[in-house]
Amino acid sequence: MLRCMQAGVAGCALLVATGCWNFSVSHRQTAAKPALPPLVQPKDALTLEVFFIPRAAGDSLLGESLWRQLDETAIKRPELRSRLRAAGLRVGLAGSNVPPALRAAATEVHTGQQARGAQRLSLLAGQETNIEVASIPEAFQLRTIGAKGESLQSYAGGRCIMKVSGERQQDGWVRLHFQPELHHGAVTIQPMAGDSDWKLQQGQTIDHLWEQKFDVEINMGELVVIGAAPDIDEDLVGARFFRTGAPPSASECVLVIRVADVQQIEPVRTDHW
Repeated sequence: MLRCMQAGVAGCALLVATGCWNFSVSHRQTAAKPALPPLVQPKDALTLEVFFIPRAAGDSLLGESLWRQLDETAIKRPELRSRLRAAGLRVGLAGSNVPPALRAAATEVHTGQQARGAQRLSLLAGQETNIEVASIPEAFQLRTIGAKGESLQSYAGGRCIMKVSGERQQDGWVRLHFQPELHHGAVTIQPMAGDSDWKLQQGQTIDHLWEQKFDVEINMGELVVIGAAPDIDEDLVGARFFRTGAPPSASECVLVIRVADVQQIEPVRTDHW
């Protein structure tokens, strides 16, 4: 019996040595489920206060007396400031102490335009939110001025949207990004580009006014004021966004945004993952 076993072992060794025996070895390993889900980094959450100050068109309270009390160098690049002015837009920064002209304009509300109360918006850093500045129900034209010259586009109606996002720069400082857009046409399901892929989203057609995109860096409690430049044509971006109606009942407004709070949101672990 022992001899048979020894012969069998010798025969196996011979088969292996001569390459006549094909075999494979499986190194299958089973990974154990980790005790905790992957770590998620905390994110900053911004709280913005948004309100509009309406006045009669040409009201001096929204004129030079106001803009002289605002810091228009909040737009750092001179060429961007010039581009915004050419589009009929003005952007200024006010400190936490509200300038007298802005306080007066907010107190003496224009009776021909219903005041829109302040709204609080909360968004995570990098997340975008839409602020509807104006709605234009009738047909109109919009003239944009960019690096490639002027362009005149006709619309059957639309909504003037200011898309806003932001993130903390350092303690007490926030950078806000502003992208003017025109939303128009019927509401349909459309492909929208996300950060990493495409997704289907219900909405109108969006014309991004890339040449008028800007950002500002402000401290907690400070105010960003956006409005129309004086003496501009009615088909420019500034007029379409911030002026409505026709004389003698025409009105205009400024958009005011304040960073009310910045908080860090910590991730919460859960066993259901």
